[in-house]
Amino acid sequence: MSALLRQRRTSSIIVAFLSIVLGVVLVMYPDKAASIFVKVCGYALIALGVYYIVVYFARKSKVAMLQMEMLLGIVLLLIGIWMVTKPASVIALLQYVVGALIVIHGIIDLQASLNIKRAGFDKWGASLVLSLLTLALGVLIIIDPFSATQVLMVVIGIVLVFDGLSDVYIIAVLSKLFKDVKEAVTDAEQEAAAVETEGTVDDVKADAEAPIETEGTPDDDSEKKD
Repeated sequence: MSALLRQRRTSSIIVAFLSIVLGVVLVMYPDKAASIFVKVCGYALIALGVYYIVVYFARKSKVAMLQMEMLLGIVLLLIGIWMVTKPASVIALLQYVVGALIVIHGIIDLQASLNIKRAGFDKWGASLVLSLLTLALGVLIIIDPFSATQVLMVVIGIVLVFDGLSDVYIIAVLSKLFKDVKEAVTDAEQEAAAVETEGTVDDVKADAEAPIETEGTPDDDSEKKD
C-alpha cells in the first residue's frame, strides 16, 4: 500500500508540475498561446500516457484496482496524439475543455479536503478554500467573460499555475497525514508487542519462583525407618 501511495503521489506531482509549466507558457506568449498550449499539452498527455502504460507493465502487483492504469494510459496517449496532429480542431474547443478539466480537478481537490477533515487533520480549511477557488476559476473559463482571446489565454495560464501550486500544497498535506497515520499505527503495534512480551516474561518468572513439589520429605523417610 505504501508503494501505491508513493506512485500516486509521484504521478500527481508530475501533473502539477506540467500544469505550472503550461500556465507559464500561456502567460509569457499569449499571442501564440492557443497553438503552443495545444501542442505542449498534447506532448504532455503523450508522456503521461506512456508513463501510466510503463508503470502498469513494470508493476508486479495483481490487485484488480490497478488494472485501470492501462486504459488510462491508452486514452491519454490517444488524446495527446490527436492534440499534436490536429491542433486546429482542438483550439475551437479549448476553453471548454480546459474549463471542464479545471472543474473536475477542483471537485477532486474538494473531495481530498473533506477526507482530510474526516481524518481530523487541522489544515483541511486551507485545502477546502483552494479547491473551491479552483472550481470557481474553472467555471470562469467556461463562461469566458473576456472580450479577447489573448486575455482568455493569459487567464487560463494563471489558473493553471494556481491549480498546480494548490495541488502541490494538497499533496504535501496528504503526505503528512499518511505519515502521521503510519507512525501512529507503528507505535500502536510496538506498544502491543511490548505488552505481550511483558506478560510472557512475568509468566516465566512466576513459574520459576513457584515451589517445587517432591514425593516426600526427609522427615517422612526417617519415620519410615523407625
